[in-house]
Amino acid sequence: MTATALTACTGYAVSINDNPVYNPPTLFTDFRLPDAALHDCVQQTIEDRQVTQATQLTQLNCSSAGIESLAGLSTFTALRAISLNDNPLEDVAELRTLSRLEVLLLENNQIRSAEPLLSLLRLKEVDLRGNTALECRDARQLADNAEGKVRLPEHCTEAS
Repeated sequence: MTATALTACTGYAVSINDNPVYNPPTLFTDFRLPDAALHDCVQQTIEDRQVTQATQLTQLNCSSAGIESLAGLSTFTALRAISLNDNPLEDVAELRTLSRLEVLLLENNQIRSAEPLLSLLRLKEVDLRGNTALECRDARQLADNAEGKVRLPEHCTEAS
């Protein structure tokens, strides 16, 4: 009976006679993201999903958040899916160390180079549409090498 009662209180500290019996794990806070918009998005996701370790964060949706920099995102090495559509991002170099990434949505940003994405061998879905400043050589190489679906900006799909 006591175990059942404690299980129902996983979000609360439980004490008996002022002696702690159970303290819930604390949310993960050991990260630094200089971009305030990215920090707010990650913080909200940690709270919503009750993430207590960096490796528990596997999905992140930060679309339309005003994110300009991904600095510090490499802390979350277990990320498998990221949506960063509709942000003013120019540089995605921080993503190169996220080797578990399978889904990467970057539609309508200002990304200039897809080169950092070439080392992400598990990518199954990439969306780069709407990145009008994107250099096409690396983007096309990414599309050729990826096992999944890579959507390129219109200027990279036109016959050259």
